[in-house]
Amino acid sequence: MMRPFEIAAVLVVTGAPVPAWGADVIVLDPDAHPVPETAVLCTDGGHEMLLTDAEGRVTMSDRCRRVTCLQGSYFPGAAVLEASVVTCRLGMGVNVLLTLDPPGCGEPCYAVLRAVDGDGIGESRELTPDAGSGVLRSRLGPAKPGLYDVLLTGAGWICSSRDNLRQHEEAVHAQWRFPVEVVGVVLDAAGRPMPDVPVRVRESHPQDLVEPGAWRCARDDDALDRFSARDGTFHVTVDPERPAVIEAGSSWDPDGFGTLKIAPPFPPSVVVHLHKQAPS
Repeated sequence: MMRPFEIAAVLVVTGAPVPAWGADVIVLDPDAHPVPETAVLCTDGGHEMLLTDAEGRVTMSDRCRRVTCLQGSYFPGAAVLEASVVTCRLGMGVNVLLTLDPPGCGEPCYAVLRAVDGDGIGESRELTPDAGSGVLRSRLGPAKPGLYDVLLTGAGWICSSRDNLRQHEEAVHAQWRFPVEVVGVVLDAAGRPMPDVPVRVRESHPQDLVEPGAWRCARDDDALDRFSARDGTFHVTVDPERPAVIEAGSSWDPDGFGTLKIAPPFPPSVVVHLHKQAPS
C-alpha cells in the first residue's frame, strides 16, 4: 500500500491536484493490538474508505472529521479525528463455530444464535458438511459476549443448549436427537375416551436448560396444543433422552385436567386420566 507522501509525489509529477492529508488512524483490537487490512470509513467530511497497513495504520484526508473502523470478526469502532494521530478501537465480538456429527439434522438444517436477554443477534445460518469428514459446520457471529440459546432447527424439530459465550472464538459441538412418537388416549373420570381435549408436552425438569452444554429437543411449535381424536387418541413427539410431562385438558375445563410423567425408555402407549377440579 502506498504511503500518502508517495501518492502525493506521483500526483505532482503527473500534474494532478495534490490532496491534503490529515490524521493518522490506528485501528486496535480489544486487546490493543494493531489490526491490519481493516476498513476505515469516513463518516463526516468525506466518503473515502481505506484499508489499514501492516501496522494497523491509515491516513485520512484533512476533510474527514469522523471515521468508523470495520473488521468482520469484531464489532465496529468509531473515532473523532481531533488530533494528528487517533485510535479506533474495535469492539469485542464472539464468533461461534458450531459443529454437528453426521448424519446431521435433516435437510435443510439451520443453526441459530439467540441472545437470552433479547439484546443481540438472532441470526440463522444453514449447516454445511465438511468435504473430508462429513461433519456439519456453521459459523455464527460476531455477537456480543453474553448468555445465548444455541439452536438447531430442522423438519419441525429443535435441539438447543444455553451457553455463556465470552471468548472471541467459541467452539460449540451440538447434539441432535430425532424425535420419538408417543401414542396415547385421554379418558375421563369414568374411563370413557374423550375427544377434542387439548394435549401438550412440557419438560419434566426445565431448570436443566441453564446448565451449559445441556442439550434438549422439542417440537418447534411445542407451545401449541394438539387435540385428541374422536376416539380420545393422540400422538405427541418427545425428546428420546429426557423425561417429559404430558398434560391434557386444563384447570378451568369442566371436563377436567390430567397429567402423566414419562421417562425413557418410553412405553408404546400411555393413558392420561382427566380429573374434575375442585371448586375454588
